[in-house]
Amino acid sequence: MILPFQYIKNGRELGGLTAAGGKKTKCCLLLRTGELFTADEKEILSLSEDYKIKTVIDFRDISECEIRPDKEIPGAVYHQIPILPPQPEEMRNKLMTMLMHEPKATFLRIYENIAENNDAPAAYRKFFQVILENQGAPLLYHCRQGKDRTGIASILLLSALGVPEEEVLKDYFMTNELLKADFEALKAQGTPEEQLIKAREILFVSDECVHGYLGLLKKNWGGVEGYLQGALCLGQDDLTTLRAIYTE
Repeated sequence: MILPFQYIKNGRELGGLTAAGGKKTKCCLLLRTGELFTADEKEILSLSEDYKIKTVIDFRDISECEIRPDKEIPGAVYHQIPILPPQPEEMRNKLMTMLMHEPKATFLRIYENIAENNDAPAAYRKFFQVILENQGAPLLYHCRQGKDRTGIASILLLSALGVPEEEVLKDYFMTNELLKADFEALKAQGTPEEQLIKAREILFVSDECVHGYLGLLKKNWGGVEGYLQGALCLGQDDLTTLRAIYTE
């Protein structure tokens, strides 16, 4: 279900999806969004009172959080779990330059890095630990735009809950529909076509990135299930607990 927010971008909750054993994912327990820096007071109040969010997981690095800090949800516990390793300012600036000039190639490298470096498995392992410890209380996780680091987290989480790959990818690509208005706003402003092409590659998720990521998991771990068990150290008891809590 798409979240009814204007200032929090790319938000949906992961309820109602087909899961293991013919069950469905429970509604309003797992929310994924973009950063909460842009949220207004009404949206924060809604997350607190309507969705009763008790835990927030932020996949951004320290510098991102310092520049664009989340608005705090009253009563929620915050966990900062950076997916990408910390970079010196010079490297961050270089990455931003690459994103502006070669966004598609840069995102492909980012996804490859997340699939193969040692920092990402440790971070996503902690993500699952927080979810398990959360014991079914409503939870929200996000990065900057809620599309790449958050998108991969959703692929892993939904796969752990036994959601078929087709539905997992449907949720992943929903980002493009939810961020379409931002792209259309750029078009309406008369942005040159060359810049629009790059903006599309920055705003939207792509087949190449996600299938490249999944391909590397298959190559290195035999697939998502092997990655969950081997790289993230999720045992059968963990999967059983997750499914007991988040499906019905």
